[in-house]
Formats: sequence, structure tokens, C-alpha cells
Amino acid sequence: MRLHALYKHGGSYFDSDLEVTAPIDQFRHYGFVTGFEKTLDGKRVRPVTALMAATPGNPIIERLLSEYEHLHFLNNGIPDLTTNTDRIKKHFRKHFGLKKSVYKNGEKTMYLDKSSVIFP
Repeated sequence: MRLHALYKHGGSYFDSDLEVTAPIDQFRHYGFVTGFEKTLDGKRVRPVTALMAATPGNPIIERLLSEYEHLHFLNNGIPDLTTNTDRIKKHFRKHFGLKKSVYKNGEKTMYLDKSSVIFP
């Protein structure tokens, strides 16, 4: 749903457990914005899906959304429990060359293109 809403209407998506404590105006000029997060065990860093922003019709959101078109959440009776975070991480690896070495500590800003950014 978040990808559909962002693609159709643009704007910012925040999970309900996030608290915004500073102005976000500095990010509004980007076509796509997200960040990196550390897993609960602290062993991995990956693109976050709890905070995403995009312009309406954004091509990155369109491609992410299109990956769901042919998915089946039951495969031979077995649920596909792949998280959206893992799907998005794989997408960024495939289409933007996201490498673990680039973001392993979540401390670097990564530009996917001139107006699309993953912030630490």
C-alpha cells in the first residue's frame, strides 16, 4: 500500500512508530528519499522502508511496485514471507549496484541517481 500511495500521490510515508524530531524540508527537493537501518541484532544494514518519500509517478517507486504484480504469496502452499525490506534491498542491488561494502555501517549517503538518495 505504501508504494501504491507514493506512486499515485507522492509525499512522505512514515511507519506509525516513527517520531519526526526535526524539520524534513531539506529532503523535499529529491524525487526519492529513504535511509539505511540496522537490523535489531545490529549485524546488518539495509535500506529502510519505514520512511520513504517520493514525487508522484516516481520511476523508482514504479519499479518497486511493479515487482509485486506477479508475486504469489503462496507458492505450492508455502507462504512467501520475504519482507518488503529484503525485496527493496535486492532491487537496489540489481538496478543500482548497491553493495554491502558501500553501506555496511550505514554511515554513507548513496545516490541512486541525481534526485534519488538513501541517507545514513
